[in-house]
Amino acid sequence: MLLDESMKVFADITGLNVLVFDNEDHKSLERADQLVKEAYAAIGGEYEELISVKETGTDLRIVARPAGDGFIRDLVIVGEDDGEFVFVNVNGKIDLKKLGCL
Repeated sequence: MLLDESMKVFADITGLNVLVFDNEDHKSLERADQLVKEAYAAIGGEYEELISVKETGTDLRIVARPAGDGFIRDLVIVGEDDGEFVFVNVNGKIDLKKLGCL
């Protein structure tokens, strides 16, 4: 069954953390920029960048901590778009082949 195969991607996930800063009043662009800078500083040198997008008003990075043989241990998504900030951390062993990345 196709659904069963796709769910195997999540079998070794041990945690998921999501932090969102919503800029509903459109007055907090500086706060989102500061959160992005703090998140990038906290990520550290063990992570490798997988994807980076930087356009006017948008800054997004996806980084991962490699575990070898096509696996990663942690995946972090940090982004800011027009004053809204998101930080997602997926913990566990992730097979990049099952995600279609390799």
